[in-house]
Parts: sequence; structure tokens; C-alpha cells
Amino acid sequence: DYTKKVWGLGTGELSPLWAERRIGGGFSVKTLLLELFGGKLSSKENAARFLYPERGIGELPAALLEHAGPRAELLTGAEPLELKFRDGRPAALVFSSGGEKRTVHFKFLLSTIPLKSLAGLLPGALPGLAGGIKYRSLVVLFAALRRKKALPHHWVYFPDADPEFSRVCELANWSPLMAPGGWRPVTFEFFCDEGDEVWRLPQEELLRRALGSPAFRRLAGEFEAGPAAVERLPHAYPLLYAGHEGPLAAVKKELAAFPNLLACGRTGAHAYMDTEECLLDAWDAAEKIK
Repeated sequence: DYTKKVWGLGTGELSPLWAERRIGGGFSVKTLLLELFGGKLSSKENAARFLYPERGIGELPAALLEHAGPRAELLTGAEPLELKFRDGRPAALVFSSGGEKRTVHFKFLLSTIPLKSLAGLLPGALPGLAGGIKYRSLVVLFAALRRKKALPHHWVYFPDADPEFSRVCELANWSPLMAPGGWRPVTFEFFCDEGDEVWRLPQEELLRRALGSPAFRRLAGEFEAGPAAVERLPHAYPLLYAGHEGPLAAVKKELAAFPNLLACGRTGAHAYMDTEECLLDAWDAAEKIK
């Protein structure tokens, strides 16, 4: 039920590769028993302790930028428009930023934008081949609540059809610095498809459905609702449906013709990676272009 809620597909419609990524290769009854009774963990998701930035995950990219050196330039809100080629290789990118059109020339380009979007910037058959690459979108509702105590877990999953959200995250359990001034912020995750009914719901309606959920109210107890915010992520997860392997392999085969163009990370490579795996993927890419 939870799989259907998150991906919009039944388990029989998903690729076995997705299950292998979530459960891990080599899983067996033996490893399950060791995990239950011997304390040996077969999956990193079951780790009892892990490192997390005190003021939230935003500290991680901020630290990376700080150590990138004086020549590094960060542009946000930029939109790629066109790739220009020289001698059959990508050589320049035209993009819009702050209402202006700009061009940057490069020797190597590392792309972390959606693989489907990257394919649309390239000539030939790539845009057509990328039609089989799909995504699952996510609407995240941040709600500050004044409560007597935090939820007992940092993640709480809701597999039933009601409530509509799939997971709640108790940020105070990640770091007390993320719960300032007596407020305990909670995130609600609504999985959806870009443009569907849930995607279009205004913040007030999302808040009503989340805080009015009987399942959440039983967990949270009495609370006072405070400030809220919404983030909509159109390409939150690569959708590894059964049969996606063919279109993905075709696109990556075409991209291999451009050795100075590297697709990285969960969105860029269209692979189910966690944060640390995305960092390692970027590290590998940096080694290749030294």
C-alpha cells in the first residue's frame, strides 16, 4: 500500500532494480535474523546513528560553496536554453539568469538537471528517446507547531490511503537547533505527479488536510499551529517503472558520444541515489575532469 501511495504504481509495475536498491543485494532470511537478534545491520537505513548538520541539510551545500575557492560562482534561478557545439562536442551553454541571456564556455560540463531536460538541449534523437524517462513529484509542507513533546521517531510512515501524505519528519529529533523558540517544525510529504490535483493544492488546503488528519493528531497530541511553507519538487525521484531500463540505456548510450558531458546525481543520472551517493558521484566526476 505504501509503495502504491509513493510511486502511484503497484509493486508489480515497478522495476526489480528499485527493490534491490531499497532492500540491498544479497538480502536473505539469514541476514534478517542477524538484524533482528544479532544487531548486525544489513542496510544503512537501519543505522541507529548517523551524522547530520546541526542547522539542517542546507549547511552541506553552503560548506561546499565556501570551500570551492574564490573563482567559484553560484547562480540560482538560472534556466538552460541551448547547448552550442564545436567539432561535434558541447562547448558553450546559453542560459537565462535575472532576466538576461548569458553564455558560458566550458571544457567540461557536469549536469545534475533532470536527464530528460538535458536530452532536450541536445540534437538528434535524444529528445525523442527521453520520452520514456519519468519522474515522481513531491509536495513538502513545513508546519511549525507548538507542542509539549516531539514525536517518538524522526520519520513516521503512513501507508494507509487516509491520510494523503506518506511520511512525516520530526526535525527536532534530527537536531534541537532546528526547533527554535519553542516551535517544533514538522514536514509532511505528499507524493504526486506534476500538475495533478495534489500538486495544485494551495498551502491552506494542504495544511488543513495534514493537521486535520486523525492519524497525525493521535500521534502529535494537542498543538498550536504556527507559520507554514510549501515546496514543490517536480523531479523529486526518478520513476523506476518496469521497462524503464530500455529508454534509460538508449539515452545514456547517446550521451556517451560526448565525453566532456557528464550526468551526475539522482536527478542528473536518473538513478536512485541517497545524498552521500550523490556526493561520491560528483567526486568521481571531478576526478575525471582533473
